[in-house]
Amino acid sequence: MLFKQSLNSQQPLQLAYTENYLSFEYVAPDFSASDKKIYAYQLAGLEDGWIDAGKQRVVNYSHLKPGEYEFRVRVSGGDGMWNESGDVLKFVIAPPFWATWWFRSFALIAIFAMIYGAIRYRFNRLLEIERLRSRLSADLHDELAGNLSSIAMFGVIIQNELNGSMLKNNGISNILERVISLSRDSVASIRDIIWAIDPKPETIESLLFRLHDYAANLCTAKQMDLIFKIPDTDKLPKANLSPEQRQNLWLMLKETTQNAIKHAEATTLSINAAYKMGALKITISDNGKGFNTCAASSGKGLSTIQKRAKLLRGELKISSEAGKGTSVNFICRLKH
Repeated sequence: MLFKQSLNSQQPLQLAYTENYLSFEYVAPDFSASDKKIYAYQLAGLEDGWIDAGKQRVVNYSHLKPGEYEFRVRVSGGDGMWNESGDVLKFVIAPPFWATWWFRSFALIAIFAMIYGAIRYRFNRLLEIERLRSRLSADLHDELAGNLSSIAMFGVIIQNELNGSMLKNNGISNILERVISLSRDSVASIRDIIWAIDPKPETIESLLFRLHDYAANLCTAKQMDLIFKIPDTDKLPKANLSPEQRQNLWLMLKETTQNAIKHAEATTLSINAAYKMGALKITISDNGKGFNTCAASSGKGLSTIQKRAKLLRGELKISSEAGKGTSVNFICRLKH
């Protein structure tokens, strides 16, 4: 019986996963000597062997798992001889929909679709950012940097006219010098910003060559000697720096170099770079007047350098003594 409903033992049954509480009632078709008949049963798919039921003619099962089953019954007249043909009832308990192959396949496809969509969305967002950075760097270069360069050029022209004129005015000349200086500094700053946001790749090697060109120009203007040493090309990593790494590393090195050239009153600037076992080490030193590192710790330039070294998760050590120059040592591991 299935929930007190009679069943035809010859008809295969298809049951839902909730219909897993079953009761089987059986009886031998021959009622002669019924008091001597004994029974045995087996639920194939759950039980491996026959179970002696004696004269009991009702068997109950509960919490059957989804799967294929065969309920078998055999009878004996009490003489030890069993009716081996017996009777069989086949039935299948269907799994819940979330355990079916089609649902799992659909869920797997849906998960892959969501992962693909997330990756695609991320890729498109990064592509949009790269395009925005390229457009922004181009606009800064074409518009703002160009205008400031023109201002500096016109200031030089006016200053030259004043210098050659009988109406030379020292106050106006000083103002023009200030305008020219600010314009040139602004152009340099904007070019650094353009370089920082430009999505073009940058390696440690190309950044060091950029530092060399920057230091060489300033040292030439100040009539200083430059000693610049970097490792051989084959000893430097070929991987590109991340935008944050190259920006912080460049601005830190630029600020350090600029401070040494403009304020140290030195005759020689030395920049030494080394790379070993994933660690980049750069030393920038001069033979200038030096300074008190404790008194200068509150300076904006020094604090900026220290901040950028911290962002790079590196170690920065500044050594200086009056009359003996200054040495800035920086070491960090750049993860790619």
